[in-house]
Amino acid sequence: ELAMVARDVFEELGLKVVIRVNDRGLVDSVLDSAGIDPDLRVKVISAIDKLDKVGLEGVQDILKDVITAEQIEVVNNLLEAKSLNELAEFSTIDLERFFELTDGMEILEFDPSLARGLDYYTGLIFEVICPELNLGSICGGGRYDNLCGSFSKQEFTGTGIAFGLDRIMDTLEDLGKLGDIGLNTQVLVAVFDEDGEKDSIKIYDELHKKGIKAEVYFGEAKLGKQFKYADRKGIPYVVIAGPSEIEKGVVMIKNMASGQQIEVELSDISHQSFV
Repeated sequence: ELAMVARDVFEELGLKVVIRVNDRGLVDSVLDSAGIDPDLRVKVISAIDKLDKVGLEGVQDILKDVITAEQIEVVNNLLEAKSLNELAEFSTIDLERFFELTDGMEILEFDPSLARGLDYYTGLIFEVICPELNLGSICGGGRYDNLCGSFSKQEFTGTGIAFGLDRIMDTLEDLGKLGDIGLNTQVLVAVFDEDGEKDSIKIYDELHKKGIKAEVYFGEAKLGKQFKYADRKGIPYVVIAGPSEIEKGVVMIKNMASGQQIEVELSDISHQSFV
């Protein structure tokens, strides 16, 4: 389900991505077969996690100070595997089930080198990358059996993902896609003057209570600049309330496409006011 969420988000953003998938259970199974001491697991997994940055030889150099040459060879076999079939002797059942359930999602890719260095992951793990750019992971997550219990009196498991906002924004900007994204704000509440900022926030609050997606213009600017701001962000309506409107309990609604303005009592404002 979370892989599908990630897919849908990046489709909506217009980014072509690959979701790299592995299983810490598989990694642990391989390390077990090599007789690697559990106390050294974090160091080994941390080294594997650096593969994209330092390459296979770089990982081997790191591991020389951690495990034996024979154990390094076993790790190499894991990193160089091209398919689950090559690792059939190890614990692959969860990965097999995952790919069975997500059959048809062409953006999924098994990556035996994916380790995600944090030691709280216990099962399936994944990262999202944009192959068009080399900015690293823009989203990632996985299964953690014991993490949530550290913050609760009860033990419970979880699976989660996190979207890397900064890297996603950098990716969109580098690919020239930021201007193509429609924001979902329906109404901009203009600020008539400094004294009216408090009233604008009250209007904004009222719109949100009625389920109308709105935002307040923050900062000092003439109405013309605020209208340009709404145009630039693709916000179709602007609500304006100066001293005289506040006194009468009404607002002016400006349709940015047509330029038409209508007066509506604030208490009567609804979704129908913006159609």
